[in-house]
Amino acid sequence: MYRKNVSKWHLEPWSLRLLSSVALYGATSVFGNPILAQVTPDGTLEIEQSIVNSSTNNGSLRQQVEGGAIRGINLFHSFRDFNIAEGQSLYFQSPIGIQNIISRVTGRNPSNLEGTLGVSGGSANLFLLNPNGIIFGANARLDVRGSFVATTANAIQFGTQGFFSSSTPGAPPLLTVNPSAFLFNQIAPAPIVNRSTAPLDSNNSSLDPNRQGLQVPDGESLLVLGGEVNLVGGGVNTAGGRVELGAVAGTGKVGLSLDNNDLRLEFPAILDRADIILTNGATVDTSGEGGGSIQIWGKRVLVNDGSKIAAFTQGAKPGGDLIVNASESVELIGFSPPGNLSTLTSGDGKAGDLTIDTRKLIVRDGAQVLSSTLDNGSAGQLTVNASESVELKGLPSLDFLIITGLGSFTAGGGDAGKLTINTTSLIVRNATLSTESLSISDENGQQFIPASGQGGNLTINASGSVELSNRGFLYTITQGSGNAGNLTINTNKLLVQDSSEINTRSIGVGNAGNITVRAQSTVLNNQSILNATTTTSQGGNVTLRVQDVLLLRRGSSISTTAGTAQAGGNGGNITIDGKLIVAVPRENSNITANAFLGRGGNVRITTQGIFGIEPRFQETPLSDITASSEFGISGTITLNTPDVDPSRGLVTLPTDLQDTSSLIASTCPADEGNSFAITGRGGLPDDPRQPLMGERVWLDDRGQSSALNPQSVPAIAPQASKEIIEAQGWIRNQDGSISLVATYPSSMTQAFRPVLCSAPSK
Repeated sequence: MYRKNVSKWHLEPWSLRLLSSVALYGATSVFGNPILAQVTPDGTLEIEQSIVNSSTNNGSLRQQVEGGAIRGINLFHSFRDFNIAEGQSLYFQSPIGIQNIISRVTGRNPSNLEGTLGVSGGSANLFLLNPNGIIFGANARLDVRGSFVATTANAIQFGTQGFFSSSTPGAPPLLTVNPSAFLFNQIAPAPIVNRSTAPLDSNNSSLDPNRQGLQVPDGESLLVLGGEVNLVGGGVNTAGGRVELGAVAGTGKVGLSLDNNDLRLEFPAILDRADIILTNGATVDTSGEGGGSIQIWGKRVLVNDGSKIAAFTQGAKPGGDLIVNASESVELIGFSPPGNLSTLTSGDGKAGDLTIDTRKLIVRDGAQVLSSTLDNGSAGQLTVNASESVELKGLPSLDFLIITGLGSFTAGGGDAGKLTINTTSLIVRNATLSTESLSISDENGQQFIPASGQGGNLTINASGSVELSNRGFLYTITQGSGNAGNLTINTNKLLVQDSSEINTRSIGVGNAGNITVRAQSTVLNNQSILNATTTTSQGGNVTLRVQDVLLLRRGSSISTTAGTAQAGGNGGNITIDGKLIVAVPRENSNITANAFLGRGGNVRITTQGIFGIEPRFQETPLSDITASSEFGISGTITLNTPDVDPSRGLVTLPTDLQDTSSLIASTCPADEGNSFAITGRGGLPDDPRQPLMGERVWLDDRGQSSALNPQSVPAIAPQASKEIIEAQGWIRNQDGSISLVATYPSSMTQAFRPVLCSAPSK
């Protein structure tokens, strides 16, 4: 990995990527240059080269960068090395009319920024381009009036006018338009690391002053685009602006759109990606009056150790959207209030939508994904598109104050947002998927104020399976005057077990939502429930369409029961359409649509078979189907089975033993010593009064002459359509054999005239 040359250590080119990865996790010295306060122009701009002036302010070194190449609205600078030491600062002077300041590093060292990087004299956007890597130290700050872009791309494109490149440096051509793209020419682009925890300038931001890290002014954009992107405790902030983190793993081009100071990255679908990792309490925050937008684009996105990504809106303006796009996985670990990924409104503006696009989503150990409202603005829509799986796994302890899950809720007048999961496999273990209309306590924590907003709908589309276990919950709940949202599950296999629940419950004055399940098979096991119940209002309806089997085991239930003994409306209706419905009689697994003061709901079941569970007037220790009401009118229970008579088309077997001798005519007794018996073919003997089914009938087509001399007639094909003629007599042949004949030849001699059977004389 190393080779020694005189007294210096040099890195082999193939080792750079490995060492860069080590640096991401704390080895600053790998990138280190002992002279951190080094900003050296490279001379590639010739007579327009950058000029660095130094001064001391209160004992701290301040460097001012002037000169550079002006092309229309753009100002270009070029450096061999670009570093800022802790406690020191560097500012780019912005002439009048300049909108973009673009600086590049053409040397081979990464940029270590431990102090303040800023722009003086204007509000131009600042671009820092270093293909070798960029590291923001713990005390790094930004002091700019426009947007900021840090990238390890090799070049910046300006429409059709040309490029400003670090790998092929030279004086910039006539680049007078806004930047339009970033070009990556390296197989493994260098990483960007942010450890900045510097306090924010509260005088220049509506952000929470407790936030830390890199900051641009309200409404501006902060873009980080490199190889691997690591926020190790570092913060990235703009109030009401835009933050984008992009990680590129190979060669390609990333587009850039610039509308005033609103900068947006445009990623092609075929570009290889690298990882984005947030650890040690790192934050990405665009909260403000009119919350900003966030886009995270990479291969694997990890948010861990109390880290969070948040976009809140605090006023009348709508909040920006939060989008996480990861080709491999999104993994959220550990509790981080108010959520690891979250959009929220605390004003009249709508909260931004929250979208996760990935192959695999993992949320565990108290991590949360939330879109919510605390006021009159509605919550955003929460959508997960995970091509392979979504897995939620809670903490092993029974600490219900820390709940792992995805949710949308309202605690005010605004409505909760919709929650939609599109995946192949959904697994929820000791965790929650929910949309809720909540009640919150007042400032003294004593009086609960119910929300008036409507609960959001929850939709699960899982082509493979949905599995809830160990107290896994799917909820749409209302605690206030708003109705609970509807809950829909479309899947191949639904398994709910170990005290897990699918619930659209109402514990306020709002109505419970409806539940619709479409599945190949559905299993409720070990005290699990599927409920659309209510405490004081109307129960919701439950519709189950199961192609194969609905199985209820060990005290599980389906219920739309409404009310209590003191209050309540009508029970909801239950409709079940399935091939088989199975329960165990003594396991107390029930289907109930009961009520107390209101009317019981109606239960309608269509099935080819129902086993172990029966309709009853009231619940018993057995497995019951009930639709009763304590003080109102009971509902109806209807069982529909296909209109098929299973005995139709079958022959009724005789129940009495028969004397076979009575079935044979005895008017023409055989010679003494001969017998005729029916033995059958095994099993029950055939009834001789019924035709043989599926058997060939032997036909004699030889005619009269063949009857007299069967050896003289050649074989011919049988004709199945010929009528069978009853024998009228028999004759004795010359060889002594006996033949049955329909008629006998008139030319026969008397000696061979047949003896006709006749009734015996009385």
